[in-house]
Amino acid sequence: YLGPFYYYFMVLPLMFSYPDPSGPAYAVAFVGVVTLALLFVLGKELVGEKTALLAMGLYAIAPIVIENVRFSWNPNIVPLFSLLVLWAVNKTMQGKYQYWVLIGLCAAILSQLHYLTLIVIGIAGIFWLVQLYRQIKFKSVSPIFIRSTGLAILIVMLSVIPILIYDVKHDFLNVRAFLSFFIGGSSSDDASHFRGFGELSAVFYAWIALAVRNMSEIFGIRIPNSAALISLLVGIYLVIKTWFNLR
Repeated sequence: YLGPFYYYFMVLPLMFSYPDPSGPAYAVAFVGVVTLALLFVLGKELVGEKTALLAMGLYAIAPIVIENVRFSWNPNIVPLFSLLVLWAVNKTMQGKYQYWVLIGLCAAILSQLHYLTLIVIGIAGIFWLVQLYRQIKFKSVSPIFIRSTGLAILIVMLSVIPILIYDVKHDFLNVRAFLSFFIGGSSSDDASHFRGFGELSAVFYAWIALAVRNMSEIFGIRIPNSAALISLLVGIYLVIKTWFNLR
């Protein structure tokens, strides 16, 4: 129940490997290598060479990363576009508002790879609101900001049109699947990912807050999933607060 981007992505590698169906798996592995290289190149610009090198090293040996670049699946190329969003958002915070077009393009792609990527898009949206608030506050709204935002929205809307047309013709199949993903369906197999704090904690724990727990266990401290999530949210708040205090 996702958009068609990944299946277009599969066409070229399938052409090269035909009749062997393993082409997309090789393409995913290639994207994984590109992501690793960009993690260093873009990370060097964001946080410095030593930190970027450390991040690249940890990413290269992460079991979940190694596992997910070995086969073809929609979410396996998410890290590349999420990294591009992070880098582009940083550019927009420096006043280079034209990068919102790149964010719009990545958002259109991410939304067709997995529903949970809406978290990344939501974070980018928070930074957009901050930038808009700043410009309104100082009465200096940039024309480039408005044009880039409009173009980004247009890109996302164009990417959604084929899915909407399909849904209108097929009793809103994707819309119902989307709602089922977040609020649950009638059967146990359609259980929501976000029906309560436990489920929300589990989602963040599996992807991000696990790092918080692992770091604590290095020092012999064990914390439950909910505490890991709370620690993560507090950490994000402190980072954002420090970021704006320094600017």
